[in-house]
Amino acid sequence: LPEMEIGGLQSDPVDKNEDGDTDDEGEEAKDINPNFTITVEREALDDDPKENPVIRAAAGERIFLVKQGVSLTLSNVTLEGNGNVGGDAGLVTVNGSLLSNTGTQFVSGNAASGGALYINGNGLVALTDVVFRDNQATINGGAIATDATFSGAVSVTRALYRDNTATGDGGAVYFAGDRASLQHRNATFYANGAVNGGAIAIAATNSVVSANNVTMAGQVGGGAVSFPAAADNLVVLANSAIVGNVGGSCVGDATAIDDAGIAYVVHEGSSCTLDLDAQIPVPGGLPGDFNLNDSGNADFTVLYGNTAPGNPAPTLGECPAGTGAVCEPLDIGLGLQAFNPDFTDSIGVATDEIPTLINAGSPADATSFFCETKDQRDVERNDDCDAGAIEMRIAKGQIDEFPAVTGVSTELDVAANDVGDTSIACPLQDCLQIVIAPTKGTISVTYPGGDYPPDYPVVVYQSFPGIHGIDTFRYVIDRNAVQDGRTYADADLGAQVNVVVEPASGIEEDSIGLGSAGIFSLLLLAFAGCLRRVRAMGLFGLLALPGVVLSAEITVNSTADALQPIYNDGLCTLREALGNAVDDAPMISPDCANGATGRDQILLPEGVIVLAGPLQIAEGSVDIIGQGVPVPGYAGTTITGSGIHRVIIAESSVALKDLAVTQGYSPDRGGAIFTSAGLTLERAVIRDSQAAFGGAVYLNYQSSISRTVKFDRAELIDNSAVVSGGAVWITGQNQQINFSILNSTFRGNSAGQTGGAIDANLAPQAFLAISNSTFHDNVATNGDADGNQADAIDFVGVSENARVYIMNSTFVEHPNGVFALRAGTNADIDDNNTVDNGSERVEVYVSNSVFLNSGACSYNDGMLFLRQYNVFAPHDPSCEAVIEEGNNDALAGGDVQPVLNGGALVPAARVDANDNGEDEIEELVVSHFPLLAGQASSAALIDAGNGEPDELISTNDSPSVCREKDLRGVLRSAGNNCDIGAYELERITAVNDSAAQGANRGRYVIIDVLDNDVLLNGEEILTDTIDLEPLTDGTIESTTTTPALTGYPAGGTVTVVQRDDIDASCGATSAAAGGVEDCVVRYDAPADLTCAQIKSFSDTFTYQFFTTPSLAPSVEGTVEVELSNVSPDAPDVTIVSTPGQTVVFPFVIDDPDASTGFVISDISLSTKPINAQGVLVDGEWVYLGEGVVVDVVAGTVTYHPAGAKPFTERFTLTYKDECGASGSTNFEIQYPQNDVSGDFIGSGSASLWTLLSSLSLLARRRRPKS
Repeated sequence: LPEMEIGGLQSDPVDKNEDGDTDDEGEEAKDINPNFTITVEREALDDDPKENPVIRAAAGERIFLVKQGVSLTLSNVTLEGNGNVGGDAGLVTVNGSLLSNTGTQFVSGNAASGGALYINGNGLVALTDVVFRDNQATINGGAIATDATFSGAVSVTRALYRDNTATGDGGAVYFAGDRASLQHRNATFYANGAVNGGAIAIAATNSVVSANNVTMAGQVGGGAVSFPAAADNLVVLANSAIVGNVGGSCVGDATAIDDAGIAYVVHEGSSCTLDLDAQIPVPGGLPGDFNLNDSGNADFTVLYGNTAPGNPAPTLGECPAGTGAVCEPLDIGLGLQAFNPDFTDSIGVATDEIPTLINAGSPADATSFFCETKDQRDVERNDDCDAGAIEMRIAKGQIDEFPAVTGVSTELDVAANDVGDTSIACPLQDCLQIVIAPTKGTISVTYPGGDYPPDYPVVVYQSFPGIHGIDTFRYVIDRNAVQDGRTYADADLGAQVNVVVEPASGIEEDSIGLGSAGIFSLLLLAFAGCLRRVRAMGLFGLLALPGVVLSAEITVNSTADALQPIYNDGLCTLREALGNAVDDAPMISPDCANGATGRDQILLPEGVIVLAGPLQIAEGSVDIIGQGVPVPGYAGTTITGSGIHRVIIAESSVALKDLAVTQGYSPDRGGAIFTSAGLTLERAVIRDSQAAFGGAVYLNYQSSISRTVKFDRAELIDNSAVVSGGAVWITGQNQQINFSILNSTFRGNSAGQTGGAIDANLAPQAFLAISNSTFHDNVATNGDADGNQADAIDFVGVSENARVYIMNSTFVEHPNGVFALRAGTNADIDDNNTVDNGSERVEVYVSNSVFLNSGACSYNDGMLFLRQYNVFAPHDPSCEAVIEEGNNDALAGGDVQPVLNGGALVPAARVDANDNGEDEIEELVVSHFPLLAGQASSAALIDAGNGEPDELISTNDSPSVCREKDLRGVLRSAGNNCDIGAYELERITAVNDSAAQGANRGRYVIIDVLDNDVLLNGEEILTDTIDLEPLTDGTIESTTTTPALTGYPAGGTVTVVQRDDIDASCGATSAAAGGVEDCVVRYDAPADLTCAQIKSFSDTFTYQFFTTPSLAPSVEGTVEVELSNVSPDAPDVTIVSTPGQTVVFPFVIDDPDASTGFVISDISLSTKPINAQGVLVDGEWVYLGEGVVVDVVAGTVTYHPAGAKPFTERFTLTYKDECGASGSTNFEIQYPQNDVSGDFIGSGSASLWTLLSSLSLLARRRRPKS
């Protein structure tokens, strides 16, 4: 075709007045800029490849000129050149917009610049699923070139550039212009060549260039990407593979390369300078392992392709080392080609079988340089994505459906949907096992060869005679049989197979042999015809409800463990249960219950599980629940690494409950647990574990994804770190972490440098809350290079704007120092209780805690932010805070130690959680220091905290106030003020109360004063010992009068009364225990209160009680009562009457809290009637006193209807008492219509029979036609 110009035409001018010109009454000619589309429609269900129709240029001409303001869209067509055009743009000149959404190819274009496309001005090019092949430029841009004046945008997604060349720069793309943009996503560049930039040459200024998840391999000249000098561009090159290119990877100006954002790029020759915060994972390492610039040692062998380019039959394998077109990409459809990542690593450690590209892109918890969500094939990428254009599809079990003919042997390739980009080989011919056999046929495993790969397993199924319906079986494939790749969650793969069995021709049987499948199988059969076309979707997947999150309970019945589980032995091991709990993967082991898509629970038996290797927890959140923590006299459940390896490596959220984890080991990080996900320890112990960092737990958080970590009633004991974080290391410099340590104990942990218990490295916005916890005898042996030697917690890595709350905790014996803070934080040089400008504010709050022999809080000028109501014995000056309140720094260690149980730690124990003596419900109380009364300094800790009973906090908020409960779950109400530290001393206490009149219709308040009082175990309140005048005359007073208050004639009356009869005294004095549950206290207000007084009245009284068997008096309690004016009230009324008759309603108003009788005023109609008699006054109808007549003395309301018709009327009266409280009453009159018998229509039982008759008609079945 000759060149077609699109756009640029004009409409004819309009001469409305026909005078020969286009004056004001006419219209000038207008440009016509069409949106032009060339597309080839494909049938929706036709997946067979089709050749594109070809639009071939005339000799020496281009095909399209897209003018400014015009949009051309291409789909499923090929534009082919025909010789050199003698200028720019071999196929299309773009001055407007060029769009392509699928399957378009640009081939054999030939021009001076832009062998296929040349883009001018502010042109826009947006292409998806596009191929540029065999295009040439005698100057720049073998496939695409932009003009020096270009200021528009080019975006290319899922593309192939192959065999494009330029005599100058930019073998595939030459990008010139100013303030323009060029973007490539999921593109493959292969065998392109130029002087500079075989793939892309950047020549623009002040522009943006990005290439994400691209593969540039085998360029034949000019290197891969050429960077210009002094161009002031923003260049981002990320998550990509650049290898095997003649001339190198990143070429051009070294400064421009250094300034570019290059991250997660596997390349050759170390020529692309990577950003320091976006390095490549260490081969064979854990998530979070990075080496600076280590990706620069790659070569062509990191790719998998056709190792025999040009041969008719491709030879697939690892590409050979070398440069240029030594290995070809593979066909992936729509004319596109790409290289797969190669799984066998030939770089670095040759035997580790960890690829260089697999998971080499940005990790799931990255905060920048994110991978594309899909790859060049439009396949979803994994959380930890691969570098390059292709995401390797790992092997993963998929539910299968196959048709079969009744009684006929059928080969079922069950692995075909599972392999992804891997392969399967079973040289020992035992890798595929049938773990649940079919019930309606026979099955076997064979290795037929022939069209199948060698050693490839195939299932042979044959139904029993006469079967018509659904048969199922399950299989599993050993993960070690998977070649050139990995399996989902690194576990065995397998799935359920559904076989739809039908007769050879039609339904011949009289009945359908469904067996136990029932109606559900019938439904499946109805879908079978459609499902054959979409087998990969999964038969049950079609019927599943989307978005439903489920959970399952998996019971482990064996303490055995093996890296390769034994199936069908009836023993469900922990490792098998974890495999079944993986989300989106079918059941693997038939010995365990199947998991569900959701958080599964794994229930462990009592005993010790000795692991054969670390447990991998990925792709599914789990709770692992044991039979309890081992304590003296109770075996409990233990999981051990035997000092050889880690216990758990987790990439999914995990909770460990009611068990112990022991003897984990790693020479690197996280001796017992290494996790990149949420973690919960609940009634759990981790002990005797060792690592370089985080002897027990390493929290590896390096993203903006919020993580939650919770330790509740956990103990971390005798763990050690060679460097720091004896028990726990937290790393999260880009992570929002919410870490709560509640009711827990850290003791005997050690670190070689700092952070004997915890090394906390928290990002901005992170939150660490420690409450009701005990830290004892942790040690940092040597200190770090900066002199920090925190025996308990190192806070040096806590970022500005992070928060740390330490509340109601106990720190004992940390002589080297309890904390460490970063130098320069929280500076308050002018001592004005605020952080100085220019100093970092790191919010470390410490409150209501005790520190015994625990040394320094800082080894430099860093300060705590807030310190309230603490005891430091002895006090170190480095523990001063910006904000100080209520601290006791005057005591020595010898003063406080006797109060903390003499310094003796009480060991952990199981206690009755319900306090009812029943053994089946038990709770763990971690080791702790009880408080002792009667010591010289007991008052410094007991009742010395900040918080009365009604002020206590149950959450992690308000750090200055005590927590509501202590480490055992005991309320901190004893003594009517909380204790300092993790423990609350229980004492018999009459806890302070407050009560209001509420709904009581009288000027009195009822208070159940005993409801929240504190007793000791075994103590009971003596009957009739509620003393309303405590410790005055030695007798118990059950009635008293409060002192007269200012402005009142007398005090209130307080009486102990019966709960069920508040006018009766609560019995006579008795020494017998019990019965007090029937007693409450009644407070009656002073007589003759005025309206002004009742609006804001309050009073107080005190009380105490005695207990048996100790006969001890309680701590005195104070009760505050409040009164308010109760609203008057009359009940709502409904009356049915004869139409036209006057109705009299009862209207008796009750105002029981009136001092002497009551006065009702301001009676009004808040809701007026419609059909009552009334008078028109100033344009408004007035009914009160006419149709509605109120007689307060007589206690009536009379309603006069305006007519005799049937209707229903409603109105509302409001009124006030003498003190201004409002009440309201609703009235309803029903005047129904009468029938001929005089009864109201709708009365009697006829309506019911009519309704029943109607229902019976609806229920009748139609008779079949005869």
